Amino acid sequence: MSERFHALIIEDDPDIARLVAIQIESLQGSSHHVGSLDKAQRYCKSNSVAILILDLSLPDGDGLDFCRQFRQTNTTTPVLMLTARSDEI
Repeated sequence: MSERFHALIIEDDPDIARLVAIQIESLQGSSHHVGSLDKAQRYCKSNSVAILILDLSLPDGDGLDFCRQFRQTNTTTPVLMLTARSDEI
């Protein structure tokens, strides 16, 4: 049996977050959901995560800006971006 991983889901839509969490669980992982960048920053400061699943459009800011800031201190944790935007960045 493989070791469990922990994901942080940063998504303001609870239905989407719930669907992502179900998929993580099906892969034998665990997750924590936050609905804002402020809460994500606080969570990342005090918890270890194996992957960030990040919505790009959040009520308190741009997920891409959060990712850039996160990368200044963490260059190895994978980041999966969720978006309804039509442009590829």
